[in-house]
Amino acid sequence: TGIFEAYRHDLAKLADPSGMMRQSSGDDVPLNDVMQALRTAHPDQRVERIVFPETPTGTYFAHLVNAAGRKVYVSIDPGSAELLRSGDIWVFPAEAAARIHYDYTIGRPGMAIVALTGLLGLVMAVTGVSYWWPRSGSLLQQLRINRKLPGRFVLRQLHRSIGAVMALFLGFSLITGLVLAIYYFVIAAGTTTQTSTEIPRADSRDIDLAILRASSRYPAHDIRDVRFVGTDRVDIFFKAPERSARA
Repeated sequence: TGIFEAYRHDLAKLADPSGMMRQSSGDDVPLNDVMQALRTAHPDQRVERIVFPETPTGTYFAHLVNAAGRKVYVSIDPGSAELLRSGDIWVFPAEAAARIHYDYTIGRPGMAIVALTGLLGLVMAVTGVSYWWPRSGSLLQQLRINRKLPGRFVLRQLHRSIGAVMALFLGFSLITGLVLAIYYFVIAAGTTTQTSTEIPRADSRDIDLAILRASSRYPAHDIRDVRFVGTDRVDIFFKAPERSARA
C-alpha cells in the first residue's frame, strides 16, 4: 500500500487507462463546467474535493458525498468535463490502496490498526538491532557474510546483516508514520467533520473566480486540489516543490 501511495497516479493510469487518463486534447474547460457535470450526473451528492491532474495526461478526481455519508468517486476529463469513471472507492484500486494505507478505510478503528502496526514494527526493529548489536569487535565485521557456510546459515546471516542496516531506514519510516497516525487518531479526531449537506450551485459559488483569486497570490505554483468546506468556503491547496517533491 505504501508503494501504491508513492506511485498512485502512475499505477492508476496503468490499471485503468480509459478511466484515469485524459481522452481529449486542447485547453482545459472551466472548473465550473466540471462542477456542473458532477451535479448533473450526481444531483443528490455534494462535491467535497477535486484533486487536480498530476500530469498533462491525468484527470480530475472528485470526492462526492450524500446526506447519509455515502461517498462516490469520479474521474473527469479536464478538456471536456466528461465523466470517465464513477463508483465507490473499490472502483479505483490505486485510491483504495492509498486509503487502506492511511486508515484501512474505516476511520478511527482503522487508524488504530495503523498505529498498532507501526508500533509493533518499531518494536521489531529496535529489538532486532539490540539482539544483533555486537558486544565486541567492529560493526562492519559483524555485517560480513560467510558464503562458505551451508545455505541456511548464509540466509540467516543475510537476514541479520540486511536487517541491521535496513532497521535504520525502517525505524525512521515507522516513527514518522506512527506520529502521524497518533496525531490523526488522538489530536485531530473529529476536527474536519462536514455538517452541511447543501449542494452549492454555480450562482452561489463561482469556483473559477475563487481559483483566480487564490492563484494570484501564488502565480508560480500549480494547484494540488480544491476542497469545499460547507457552503460558504473553499480551500485551495497549492504544490510547493521548492520545499520538497510532495510539499
